[in-house]
Amino acid sequence: MSVKPISRQDILAGLFLFIALFGLYGLSYSGVPAADDEQLFAAVAINAAENRVLSAEQLYGNTRLIGDYGGVEPLHSLVASWVLRGGVFDHVGRMQALFWLNICYTALTALVLYGLLLQLGGSRKHAVIAGMAFGVGTLVWPYAKTFFREPLAMLLLTLAVYFLVLATKWRRRLWVRIVAGIGALVCASGALLTKVLLVAVLPAMIVLIWLRHKRTNDILKKGKWLQLAVTLAAFLLLLGLGGI
Repeated sequence: MSVKPISRQDILAGLFLFIALFGLYGLSYSGVPAADDEQLFAAVAINAAENRVLSAEQLYGNTRLIGDYGGVEPLHSLVASWVLRGGVFDHVGRMQALFWLNICYTALTALVLYGLLLQLGGSRKHAVIAGMAFGVGTLVWPYAKTFFREPLAMLLLTLAVYFLVLATKWRRRLWVRIVAGIGALVCASGALLTKVLLVAVLPAMIVLIWLRHKRTNDILKKGKWLQLAVTLAAFLLLLGLGGI
């Protein structure tokens, strides 16, 4: 089992997928927060960019939030603050600029999923179709129009799985496997720093990787009930992500 080399056609197909989804999401761009959480994340990002402090003083007048950011995972707002620190937007349209981040996150997740399917042995055509189906046929599209933190968490979690697959498939160089493993750990940690409840899905990631690399005969020797139980547990953990 080895890592599949990426051809020029694979790269072009991936770029097509990303640009198509980015353009489609851009057509449905809103730039207007629909919930208090979006205002909270944006306010914290702006304060972090200007004052290097994770706070939300602008929302003191909001009786539901009262400017409280305690106990909220920081990575989503921190990444947004790094974008604002570039000074490109200055004091004009900063909130609207932040809404483009989730569009990028979601299109990038589809691209990573496309690459993951290629590494798992899928054809280029089927990987593109799966990426498009993911991008336009699931709830990721509505989330791409918001400033919620779930798209960033989703991207980091998908990257973690991608790096795990690379780490387990690479057999030639140990240092590449180590780097891929570190990449998986960093991305998984980033997902937790975006939304800590994602810790529930980490055991499912480990189980799915284990199932993929255990030969069917080896699993069946321990009984079909074990295979069924482990697969069901992994499915339930992944399903629980939808309710987080």
